[in-house]
Amino acid sequence: DPGPSLVPGLEQEEHRVYLRGSGDLVRPEGLLTRGEAACMIYSLLEYEPEATGSAGFSDVQPDAWYGPQVLALAEMGALRGYEDGCFRPGGGITRSEFVVILSRFFPAIPDAPDQFTDVGEGCWARQELNAAGLRGWVKGYSDGSFRPDNGIARAEAVAILNRVLGRTPDQALLDRDGKVLLFLDLPLNHWAYYELMEAALDHSHLEPATWAGYTVPAAAHEPGYHLIDGELYQVDGLGHWVRNQEDGLLYFGDDGKYTTGDALLDR
Repeated sequence: DPGPSLVPGLEQEEHRVYLRGSGDLVRPEGLLTRGEAACMIYSLLEYEPEATGSAGFSDVQPDAWYGPQVLALAEMGALRGYEDGCFRPGGGITRSEFVVILSRFFPAIPDAPDQFTDVGEGCWARQELNAAGLRGWVKGYSDGSFRPDNGIARAEAVAILNRVLGRTPDQALLDRDGKVLLFLDLPLNHWAYYELMEAALDHSHLEPATWAGYTVPAAAHEPGYHLIDGELYQVDGLGHWVRNQEDGLLYFGDDGKYTTGDALLDR
């Protein structure tokens, strides 16, 4: 018996926005915390249940920014704490912990063969990680390892979630439109750029990899010029970052930064 999956399940029909940055930054290589992971997963439920108070952690207050989501997921059985009664919401979540939580929403595959060189007998998450590899949710490194105890970066978590949900970004459409400068710390050539756009842009889809259209949210910064980390940017009147455009004597390049056109001067 592969066992039941959790109710409510994860939303797989509607391509809901589930990634929002902070101050126009998304920290793609920053490690995801347990509280952030809970909020991300909760936002993808088919419907959002409210916590009743039947489950709790000593370090999670109901009025914390992550509190209702953590407690509701714990009551469902999606989240579990530590032996001391803590959840440690500000602690980093490991690659194996993240995959195990997602696996609880789907029937188990008890006899999945080993998929990774470092996930075998003795690994507490062996069954879930092997099933996730078999399903195509996760991929190992070039040496065949999965590194289950490593923290998981935000970009990695988004890529896994998209595979779990069967969501594929429309790369052709984004390339045709010249890509979207949404997060200032997400280079347009970042390995997970398209994956993060799938998670962050409100869009309708015809097929998993074909969008009917999308909406770019307004920047957190007000229209005008902004000096950020020593670089000059501009937000236009519609609330979007300017790129590949001239403004008088100023030119804002592909990455949205002001450029003189001379690589030496721009250094």
